Amino acid sequence: METGENFTALNYSAHAIESMKEVVQRLPPHFVQSINAIRIVSDMLRRSVKFILPNCAELLDPLHVSQAHIDLLKLPFPLVAFEAPWQKTDAKDAGYLDHYKSTRRIALCWEPGATPPQLAHLNVILDRFPQGGVFILPISWLDVIETWNVGIGGLSFPTRTAWQQSIRLKSAL
Repeated sequence: METGENFTALNYSAHAIESMKEVVQRLPPHFVQSINAIRIVSDMLRRSVKFILPNCAELLDPLHVSQAHIDLLKLPFPLVAFEAPWQKTDAKDAGYLDHYKSTRRIALCWEPGATPPQLAHLNVILDRFPQGGVFILPISWLDVIETWNVGIGGLSFPTRTAWQQSIRLKSAL
């Protein structure tokens, strides 16, 4: 189907991987855990299937998202990177936060089965949500210092079935 839209390769992931290599080289050798974490994320990003999303990742109108949309959420592959430009045209003045503008963003997402052995401890979430879900790690371009930044933390988003069962379990208690 022809949509008439033109897409340009963003190559955010490739640039982020190069940036991470530079960060690892600049870190002191005794920052072993940070170096290992950055290398793991870099390798996951390299192996991920990449997708380009529209500006601000707005695939749906956020004011009209229904439960049916949420029910359809599933990664197309076990390990993916969603790349999106982030140009807010109607943004309000964020005060001091304007100094931390990020106009390029990556969401590194994976299913528990794609968790690398070094991060297997993250799968403890399956004790609570055995049906699984998705891990999401933000990677952002920091405009002011012109470098990519791996988020200090991520998110685990359980599948709807797992979420509903958790709610029912809590209600039963």
